Order: sequence, then structure tokens, then C-alpha cells
Amino acid sequence: MPFNSVTENILFNKTIFLISPEPWDYISVSKHHYAIALAKKGNTVCFINPPKKKITESIVIEEVAGVNNLFVVSYKPFAIGLRFLPRYFMNAAERNFLKRLEKKVNLNFDVILNFENSRFYNFHFASSEVLKIYFQVDQNQDFHPEIAARTADIVFAINDEILGIVKPFNKNSFKISHSFQGNLSEQAQQLLAGKYIYSRAVDRLQVMYVGNLDNEYIDFDLFQEVISGHPEADFLLVGPYDQEGEMYGRIQKYSNAKFLGQVDSKKIPELLSSADMLMLIYGRNFTFSSHKLLEYLGSGKAIASTYMSEFAQEKSLVCMSVNHEDYEKVFADTLNNLEELNRPEKMKARIRYALDCTYPNQLDKIDSLIRKTFFSYKN
Repeated sequence: MPFNSVTENILFNKTIFLISPEPWDYISVSKHHYAIALAKKGNTVCFINPPKKKITESIVIEEVAGVNNLFVVSYKPFAIGLRFLPRYFMNAAERNFLKRLEKKVNLNFDVILNFENSRFYNFHFASSEVLKIYFQVDQNQDFHPEIAARTADIVFAINDEILGIVKPFNKNSFKISHSFQGNLSEQAQQLLAGKYIYSRAVDRLQVMYVGNLDNEYIDFDLFQEVISGHPEADFLLVGPYDQEGEMYGRIQKYSNAKFLGQVDSKKIPELLSSADMLMLIYGRNFTFSSHKLLEYLGSGKAIASTYMSEFAQEKSLVCMSVNHEDYEKVFADTLNNLEELNRPEKMKARIRYALDCTYPNQLDKIDSLIRKTFFSYKN
């Protein structure tokens, strides 16, 4: 590795090759936020898009407006059928791509940070002088996690389930939970300054869900049961949806449900703060963690959620059903106790929890773990 100082900040003033399963022009998710946070820490970051056939050159590099030293790299697919040949050939192709990119940007990469396990997942394509980090944040990234973990120098997992998958292949595996983008609404800022006190709506309560409304993990039966069972509240559903999809097909008939569509991510904090409470309803097979809860917590508002083990010990922050069958009762209890649950001290506790998990803070935790792992760093 290119680092030899016990106290050196590992992820500062480095050149980073960051591989994302989602392209830069996709809705902003954790990979985009980490890329921006790394660039703002003084690193030069090349965000590697998935391969793209229709580009003018084999490698196209574009600067990201408003963020210094952050570049988006698009490239044409490697030779068809290469993945069916012995792994040596793919390693050689990926190594050649890395060298061509280094030549094009006139830099040598210090760090490989890979968020996926279908490309560049065998880190043997890179020199032993490069720090190789595998960070799995997506539950559905299940192509080659064991190879990615085994060939990385250090591994990070978003929750305990993923950690259990990767740790047998690399003892240097650690959990870094979901991150918060850090933008607070004006209401949340006023609350922290002691200038806002929640008062229950005098007419109709506003309950909000934000996210992909066609997400396969949503429990559509329970979602429908909650909306149909609470005609006294308005349900504001924010996020992309298909009019032919299950959510719209089931819910559009209810007059107390409003589909607001996809909204610019910058507007989400203000939207969340406009609600009386927030809800999260996932199925029985999604119980570990959700980045959505951090976005919700950042608003300070009361939350009714199906079980998420990541927050099982945070009962003062999230109203959560331990058993799936109990969710409707948890939701009703939350709705009926909003003045208590949205007291200033409880709202402040939620916001502060989220702020402790911002991307810069998570990067500091990652940096510390790298130093402790490879340099026996002690505070």
C-alpha cells in the first residue's frame, strides 16, 4: 500500500478509482454522495460508470460541475465473451483499462474503492501498491462478493447480514452503517436552535412515505391495509412509480392517498419536515437496515417502521414493530401520540443521530479503521 505513516489520513489528498453499479446520471445514491465527500476531503476521484456502448471514444472523462477534482469516467465495454475466458484475461483487460485511464488523467491511483461485485471485483487487476477497498452497500449485489472480499485489503459492509457474507473471506471486514446526506430543512435547523415546537395539525394529519414506490421490498398488502384503515389521515407518497405497477394499482382508489411523483433530492428534507409523521413498510425479508430511516431521522419527525435490526435498540428514535403482524397497531399508536413523539427533545435526538452518520463522518470512521487495521493505530 502507498501509505506508511501511522497518523496519516488515508483518504486525504489521494487519487481514487471509484466503481459504482449506478451511473452518475442516475438518482443520487450512496456512491454519488461518497464520491462527492471524498473529493471535498481533498482527493481526486474518478467515478467509473458502468460500461456504455454509445460514446465517442473508448474512454470519456467529464468534470462534475460544482465539485473540484471529481470526474465521471465512461468507457466502452470490453471484448464480448471475455468473462467466459479464464480470469487471467479479464484481469489483464481491467489492468489495461486502469493504466490507460491513468495515462489519460496523468495520475497514478492510490486507492481502488469498489461498490459492486460484477466489475473489477477481483482486485488482482491492480498493483499491490494500491489500497483496495470493497464496500458492499446493496443487498442485491450478489454476483461475486466472496472474490471481492478475498482479494481486497479491507472490506466494509452496510449491515450485519452483508458483513456475515463477506467476513469469512476477509478478517479485515467491518460494518459501516448507512449514511446521511446531511442537508437539514429550515424547520430542522430552527428546531436545533430552539425556535420550533411541533403542534398537531388541526384538520388532517399528513403521513409521508418517500422512495421508489415500486420497490420490490415494500409490503404492498400492509401498505394498503394501513391507508384503507386510516381515512382520517392523508398519505403523501413521494417517489417514482409506474401507473401499471402494483402500488398505483392498489392505492390510487383511496381518496386519502396522493401520488406526488419523483421529486428533486434537494427538496426532500423540506418535504419530510412538512409531514406530521413518516412511515416505512417493508416485507418480512427486509429487516436489517434502510438508508431511508436516516433521511427520515434527519427531519426529526416521528417514524412508524416495520422491523429493522439496525435500529432495534433505538426505541426512542423509531416506533418499530417487532413482529410484522403488530405494525398496524404501532402505526396507529404513533399517529395518536404525535404531540408526545414530536416533542423538541425527541426531534433533536433523531436529527443528531442522523448528523453523526453524515458521509464525511462515515469516511472518518473508515479512515480510522484502515489505520487501526494496518498500522495498529491507537488514539
